Amino acid sequence: MQVRLIACAESSATDQHRNTVSLFHILEELNSPAFPTIVPQCVLVTLFVREPAEPSRPEGVGVRVYLGTEVILEGPMDLDFQGHMRLRYTTSVQNLILSAPGTLRFSIVQNGRELGVWPMVVNHIGQPVLQSQLPLTN
Repeated sequence: MQVRLIACAESSATDQHRNTVSLFHILEELNSPAFPTIVPQCVLVTLFVREPAEPSRPEGVGVRVYLGTEVILEGPMDLDFQGHMRLRYTTSVQNLILSAPGTLRFSIVQNGRELGVWPMVVNHIGQPVLQSQLPLTN
């Protein structure tokens, strides 16, 4: 089994008539003025492809989310190809807490082997600066 596509976005939608998926606000980089910070919602869309000899319900597949080298979230993926060779799978993640800047990686694994990864940089952009009102001039 292979991962042909992996992407992370703020949201997605599936068109049932055309059998297409749309991603909205693809996440390539995150900026925060302070840590810890929270990612309220994101979706991970993955396209899996299997060989005819491979099982329709592969075992040991999951998603791991890393911040640097630390696993901050992990969970299984219950895949069912239903006899097809391709499967599009959407995983929703809510309220992801990021403790520090670094590299955030969404990794698809099967029995410990990485099949695909979506990395993004998490930047510390500094504290917001308050600006006093400027006097009006005529």
